[in-house]
Amino acid sequence: MSKHLFRLLLILATALALARHDAENWVEVRSQHFTVVTDASAKQGRSIAAQFERMRALFQDMYPDLDFDPESPVIVLAMKSQKAFQTLQPGAYLTKENLELRGWFLGDSGKKYILMRLDRNVGDQFPVGYHEYTHLLLGEVSDTTPLWLDEGLAEFYGNTKIHDQKILLGEPNQRHLMLLRSEKLLPLATLFKVGQDSPYYIEKKRGSIFYAESWALAHYLTMKDYEKKTSRIEQYKSLVEEKVDPVTAGMQAFGDLKKLEKTLDFYTRQQNLNRLETASIAKVDDSEFETRTLNAIEAQVVEADFLAGSGRLAEARILVDRVLQQDPENAGAQKTRASLDSEEEAQAERRLRSAIQADPSAAPAYDQLAVFLSKRGKNLDEAGRLVSKAVSLDADNVSFRIHQANILLSQGDEEAAIKSLRTAVALAKTPEETAAVDRQLAEAMAYASSIGGVNNEAREKNTNPEKVAVPARPTHHDFVPAGPHRFVVGLIQDVRCDPPTLDLAVTSQAKTVTLHSDNYYQIQFTALFAPAHDLQPCRDLENQPAKVEYVESADGRETPRLIAVELHK
Repeated sequence: MSKHLFRLLLILATALALARHDAENWVEVRSQHFTVVTDASAKQGRSIAAQFERMRALFQDMYPDLDFDPESPVIVLAMKSQKAFQTLQPGAYLTKENLELRGWFLGDSGKKYILMRLDRNVGDQFPVGYHEYTHLLLGEVSDTTPLWLDEGLAEFYGNTKIHDQKILLGEPNQRHLMLLRSEKLLPLATLFKVGQDSPYYIEKKRGSIFYAESWALAHYLTMKDYEKKTSRIEQYKSLVEEKVDPVTAGMQAFGDLKKLEKTLDFYTRQQNLNRLETASIAKVDDSEFETRTLNAIEAQVVEADFLAGSGRLAEARILVDRVLQQDPENAGAQKTRASLDSEEEAQAERRLRSAIQADPSAAPAYDQLAVFLSKRGKNLDEAGRLVSKAVSLDADNVSFRIHQANILLSQGDEEAAIKSLRTAVALAKTPEETAAVDRQLAEAMAYASSIGGVNNEAREKNTNPEKVAVPARPTHHDFVPAGPHRFVVGLIQDVRCDPPTLDLAVTSQAKTVTLHSDNYYQIQFTALFAPAHDLQPCRDLENQPAKVEYVESADGRETPRLIAVELHK
């Protein structure tokens, strides 16, 4: 992707995020088991909550052994227009070539979300909601359900009709039937193997066939299981859970797949399909639901959390930053910020590992991954191996040697770190490289001297050096964190270094926060600009604007610990 295109996309994401709430009124409706957040009316919000409560009661009656109250809260995001819906839906579906979404279930974030549209183009809004709620329940039961069955059962239950006195299950989906009668069915061996990234799942034409055929097969099997008192669907799911591949499991549970394809084709051409009818047992009074208006900040926090979970990280971060500028102590935004940082780190690590896999001779990729791991204080042994590989591939690279020395210091091997830096001195070709190595070597030698001083003093006193309290390089032996990571944006001041310890203060408009690190080699340092040289924390942080991440102590008397520093211009 070109830099110009990236900037254009970032500008577009910013505009979308900042324009979300300028003129919207948001409502929250809480029933016993659901929270509906909507930009429509309170009346519509109560109606949606009531229908979900009825659907929950139906499932509970049909499957009494299932747990219908997951630990994570169930939040229904009901958007009154397609435009509002698209500001939240997964980015993969925003292109014209892909399916037009009417709803989405997000179950891999800290909460369980059901996203649904309320505009007229959708028609009856509740099939969308029921469809997504089925995904939620199936996900709570098993995370191994094949995609065709997951979507097929969601479509089957999505077409449920709930009336005051009765409930109709298995109502025919006329849109699917018309498509299946005009198009050739997918081979079942293909249908059973469709995954999240398959064009059969996201592209408009192929996806339509996939959803229609998945619904038809789930409808046929469900009705046959009910009529013959068999449990072929459950048998199939059990086989898949036992690691049998979906196609083999299909042959074992359903028999000859070619024969089943012919049966399914005949089934979809019937004039009338069977349906199930049951009494409506749930009595729901929506006047008992709690209803309140949300302000813009509260709505942004909900949307940011959903965007973060659905992979639209740039827009989520823009919203979170906007919230924290107005309300720095907002717990919801801080929690989403922490999850964003975690996901962005995971994505960055995956990209670096993929680069190494694609080109095992790419020295910079080994070096970058080593620095990435070491700055986060994790997998230091692997970081050491990676940077050694980078040095072996490009022995004359001074930056690699400096990074190797930093990692060795983090591992407690001062002698090897100094040796690496002395080699780098001989390799330096420019005044800038020489100055960078000299600074790093001076700090490493000062640190090694401080450690050596402790041990020499112990020897002079005929004390066993192993029993002397040597300064610990890991940062949190005695520190017990409390609560989520916090963030403050402001000016770094009062920087004090006694390598490897670092103390500083961050002054913002709202407050001044004093922070400490036992070992600044473990701090994650980043910058929103290209630094002129490798960062030296003891020298380069004073009077720098930055966003700083920290965590407070369970012991209120202890100084909060410094986790990461992101320098701004």
